[in-house]
Amino acid sequence: MKHTLIFSAAIFAAMALSGCNGGGAQSQDGMIIVDVENPALKDAPPLSQLVDSAYLIPLENDTALIKMITNYQVTDNRIYVADFPYMSPEPIKIYDSKGKFINCLHKGNGPEEVDNFNNFTYNEQTQTLIISNDQHFKLYDSNGKFKETIDAPYKFTHVVNTGNQYAFFVGDFQQNDSIECKVIISDSDFKLKDKFFPFKVQRSFSLSAGTPVIAYGDHINILRDTVYQYKDSKLSPRYYFKYGNRFSESNLPEGENLIFDQIKGFMPGSFQENDNTIIYRITEMSTRIAKNIVYNKKSGNYYVYTFNGDENGRFEMPFGHSINDCHNNYFSTIITDSNYDSYKPELLPLLSDSDKVILNSYNPDDNPIIVMFKFKDF
Repeated sequence: MKHTLIFSAAIFAAMALSGCNGGGAQSQDGMIIVDVENPALKDAPPLSQLVDSAYLIPLENDTALIKMITNYQVTDNRIYVADFPYMSPEPIKIYDSKGKFINCLHKGNGPEEVDNFNNFTYNEQTQTLIISNDQHFKLYDSNGKFKETIDAPYKFTHVVNTGNQYAFFVGDFQQNDSIECKVIISDSDFKLKDKFFPFKVQRSFSLSAGTPVIAYGDHINILRDTVYQYKDSKLSPRYYFKYGNRFSESNLPEGENLIFDQIKGFMPGSFQENDNTIIYRITEMSTRIAKNIVYNKKSGNYYVYTFNGDENGRFEMPFGHSINDCHNNYFSTIITDSNYDSYKPELLPLLSDSDKVILNSYNPDDNPIIVMFKFKDF
C-alpha cells in the first residue's frame, strides 16, 4: 500500500541537503527580524545534529489502514488523523497516545457522519473534536462519540484553537483572481469577537498554503512575511522574515483592522513553534525554491535550509517538505513507504533500542509511523 503525506510535514527534509546557512536574528521595537538571505550566515550542520531527542509512535495496522494523511494532531491521550477525507469512507481515524486504534468517523450525510470535510481541530481544554466544512461544525468527544452540530455563519478553510478561543481563515474561494480574506476570532462557544483582519491573497495561496493561522499555547499566529501574534485580544507583529525585496513589508496601522499587502509570487507555508524553536517554511512559486527557517528563540540563532524545484515543479526533498504538528515541545513528522529509505539513516542514531527495532521492521504496507522530536539549543 502506498502512503502519501500531503500538506502535513517532515522537518527532517533538510538533513541531507546542501546550501544551508545559519546566523543571528536582530530585534527592532519588539519585533524579531530574520534575514533569510543574510550574506554573513555560516554553514549549517545536518538538521539531525540539532535534534536533542526523538521517539516513534507506530500507528496500528490491524484495523483501518490509512490511505493518505492530509492532516493530523497529537494530543496528550489521542492522535487524530485525517485520511484523504474527500475519498476515504473513514475520513477521521482516532488512536491512543501509543498508536493503538480506537475509532473512526464515517463519511456520509447522517447526523453523526462526516460530510464535505474541510478541516478539523481538537480542543484539549474542552476535550472536543471539531470537524468542519463551509456550513457547520460537528462536535465529538475525544473518542469520536457525536455530541452536536453547530451552524457556521461564514465560509472558512482553516480553524485552530487555543482552548478558550478559535481562529478561522475566511474568504470567498470561488473567485479566480485575488481574494479578500480575513481571520476571525471567536470565543470557545464560537461566538464572534470584534476583531477582523482583512487582507488580499492570490487564489493559489488560499487553496494551497499550509495553514495561514497557527495556534500555540495562549496565542494565535497569522502568517505573512511578518508573522503577527494575537494574544489577550491584541494583535502585534512578532517576527519579520526578510527575503530581499521580494517580500513587501507590512506595517500595523492604527485601529482594529490589519491590512496585509499581498506577497506576489510567494506562499507562506507551515509555521510551527514550541518553547525553544520556530520553524517557518516559505516557497517562491515562480522558481519552486523553498526554504525552511529554523530559529532558536533563546539565542536568536537560525539556519536556513534551501530546496530547489525541478522543471516539473517538484521539490528535491528526500525527507519531505515541512513539519506538521507540535505537542509538549515535540515537533512531529511522519514516516511512510515513500520516505522511509531517506529517513532511516538520519533517524536511527537518534532513537532508543526499542524504537530502532520498530523502524527496522517497518513494512511498506504498514500504516505510517509518527516521529516526535525536539531540538537542542544552538
